[in-house]
Amino acid sequence: MPREIIHRDVGLPAGDDVENTDSFRQFGCDMPESIDFVDDDEDVRGLFRPGFKFRHDLDGEDDLEGYGWGDPTVLRTPDVKPRDRLFLREMDHRDIFIPINDDSGRREEIEIWGFTDYFGSDELEFPNPTMRAVQGELIHSYHRPSHGPHTIHHHGIGASPINDGVGHITFELEGDGYIYQFRAKDPGTYIYHCHRNTVLHFELGMYGLLIIDPPAPPGSNLTAPYADGGPGYVMRRSDPVRYDVEGLWVLDDFDLRWHDDRADDGVLNHGHGAGIECPFEPWHPDPEENPHLHRFEPNRFLITGVIADQRDPLITHPKVAVDARVGDTVLLRVVNASYTRTKITLPSALNAEVISMDGKVLGGEGHTSYAYPFSLSEMGDSFELTTAQRWDLLLHDAPAGTWEVEVEYRHWISGKVLGVARTLVTVT
Repeated sequence: MPREIIHRDVGLPAGDDVENTDSFRQFGCDMPESIDFVDDDEDVRGLFRPGFKFRHDLDGEDDLEGYGWGDPTVLRTPDVKPRDRLFLREMDHRDIFIPINDDSGRREEIEIWGFTDYFGSDELEFPNPTMRAVQGELIHSYHRPSHGPHTIHHHGIGASPINDGVGHITFELEGDGYIYQFRAKDPGTYIYHCHRNTVLHFELGMYGLLIIDPPAPPGSNLTAPYADGGPGYVMRRSDPVRYDVEGLWVLDDFDLRWHDDRADDGVLNHGHGAGIECPFEPWHPDPEENPHLHRFEPNRFLITGVIADQRDPLITHPKVAVDARVGDTVLLRVVNASYTRTKITLPSALNAEVISMDGKVLGGEGHTSYAYPFSLSEMGDSFELTTAQRWDLLLHDAPAGTWEVEVEYRHWISGKVLGVARTLVTVT
């Protein structure tokens, strides 16, 4: 009986030749780049209609003039619609000084790769600048790559495949890049990150928060999107709830060998594509010849870009520690950007309520029959997150006091505690 033909297989040669076709190889070791599809040669792999390779109509894009937009090496966005909000990100990498514990000046210099914000500071921040939009908006996210091909994947958004930023199934960005287009449908906490050589690039810092805010209800003096840190509104079930303070806790871990370009044991001396050998090639036994990124041994543990000194892992830096007043409602957005399993424990006195998971509001639209907010006390006031998971918690009327929150970074297989970070929720 002939094998079943799926659409992607139509036109591919059979037998031994299949591994030599670009459509096959892009799933393994040779992803096409956006500039391939705007080239004037007709070898466009059949992935785009011919009109896609013409440059984008510049009407309404005056704010991008002078930044390369309009260059014919910008791949046109299919079915482009008028945008409500524009983000602009460009890849950069450099050694930056990461604070340790507090803002007293103790810092460690570490190489970070990330995205800078064209409309903000051109300084490289870690984590990268937050993208913040309003529920229902049509978003354009323009990424102009540099230092090799990259992508932006808006994790959890559910964009159309061509706008999902996963190089293995579409393309990676070269030339003057591409504008990803998606609708900000569900309010919640998400992340964006590079999806090219993801294991390495995510570890190096190529990610940031993506937050979709619900609009403020009529009569409010606030306007979405809200500023990082609060105040603002968040959805609890089907109702917007005002919070006064917002804590953004991004949990991460570093293996400094991965951030090192030394010739002896560093990964980066192998360059931008370290570890991406075609899977059809034999596994090379010498990691200096072909580092497959199979050894991850974290030795730095962070919350929101601040290192927890393991001799005293209490982080009091204002980027991390939360300060509130009696009667305030506090929203905690907790994201696991580490490669370990993180266990987060809050004091029972805070009476934390879990209202959202992975960008989905518990008991919200589409989830009313089987999901609902619940008290963290039902789980012993602690919970675990694996890589890229996000939970949102509300603290209602927390009592006065200085409350310590603990994060354990546990080995992803054995569960052994590899590192600890602590921070504070102070209510006065």
